Amino acid sequence: MNEVKIVHDEEAGSFLLMLDDKQVGRIDFNLKGNRMRIHHTEVDKEQTGKGFAKMLVDHAIAYARENEYKIIPICPYVVKYMRDKELYKDVLFEIK
Repeated sequence: MNEVKIVHDEEAGSFLLMLDDKQVGRIDFNLKGNRMRIHHTEVDKEQTGKGFAKMLVDHAIAYARENEYKIIPICPYVVKYMRDKELYKDVLFEIK
C-alpha cells in the first residue's frame, strides 16, 4: 500500500506531496505579513486524477487557518477551487 504524506519545505515555501518516498506533487506559496500567495500547484502526470492536487490545496488552506493567514490565490487551479465556495470566505483575502 502506498503511503501519502505532505511535507512542509519552509525554505522553498512549498508543501510537497510524497507517495512513499517519492515527490509526486507540490504547491508553492510565499508569505508576506498575514498574506499567503499561492502561485503554483503541480502533480506528476502519471498521478493525475487521484485527488492529489485537492489534497495539497486543502492542506494549504488548513495551514493558512492555523496561522491566521489570508490566501491570495494566483494559481489557476486554486482560483477555481476557492471561487464561489462559502467554506473559504474566512481565509480568502482576494481572488486575482
